[in-house]
Amino acid sequence: MRPAHYRLLALLSALLAVALVPLFRLIARVTPGLEGWYETHHMLTDTLLAGLAGGCGALATYALLRRAGRPLERLEAGLSRLPHAKLAPVGVAHIDRAVEQINALLDLEAQAQQLREREHLQLARGLHDGVLQDIVGARFALARGDAAAALEALERASGSLRDGIRHIAPPELEVLGLRAALEDRAEMLGLQLSATGLEDVPKELQLEVYRLAEHALVNALRHGEARSVRLRYRHGELRVLDDGRGCGEDPRLGLGLKLAQAQLRLRGGDLSLRPLERGSELRLWWA
Repeated sequence: MRPAHYRLLALLSALLAVALVPLFRLIARVTPGLEGWYETHHMLTDTLLAGLAGGCGALATYALLRRAGRPLERLEAGLSRLPHAKLAPVGVAHIDRAVEQINALLDLEAQAQQLREREHLQLARGLHDGVLQDIVGARFALARGDAAAALEALERASGSLRDGIRHIAPPELEVLGLRAALEDRAEMLGLQLSATGLEDVPKELQLEVYRLAEHALVNALRHGEARSVRLRYRHGELRVLDDGRGCGEDPRLGLGLKLAQAQLRLRGGDLSLRPLERGSELRLWWA
């Protein structure tokens, strides 16, 4: 039965409960032989009719409540299976809209997790192929008495370790602050940086803004071959403008920006990348 049918059943039951006894009295008056019998047994008859009407009303109410509760039961069962399975529609429009939003968030979280794993794999591969190989090289150099080669290999390993640590938790951010940390990072990348509004970034958001800005700087250098970058932060929005060769009409996001986009969407934000007359503009915002 459809929801409208259950509502109609409840309405009819309510009308029946109110009108059954008066209706039977009317029928008894116009039916020969029934009026006398009713006058004799009207107490018992009215009681039975009232009980029948009440039973029908209770049955209709029970059916209506069961019908209304089934979508919630299906939703509860689906929630118990998270995050191993998505939620299925329950057949109620406003609940299904919430289900769609939850499933979209689950997709974003899964995408962000995959991108984080790829980023961690790249970091681990870089440490293995860089740091460990340099340390092994230094060991062999020392074994053959080549101190200069050993020192050079250890310096490379030290630099790779610093890069890895900076990627995980940049110490400059805590020591120097957000602006100086980004200026230092831009200098390491060979970029000239101009930044405004960074002093307005709340303390709890500074690491996130640093990560987003770092992804933007790397993207401007790697894909746009930029030389200078301008950062503008204002009310939860970060704009990054570079003087590179642009991103084309259909820009493709690298791993870093894909991860940033997935994380932003989880917070109700997003990013956009568009070409300018000279260079490109990356806009990132979050709730």
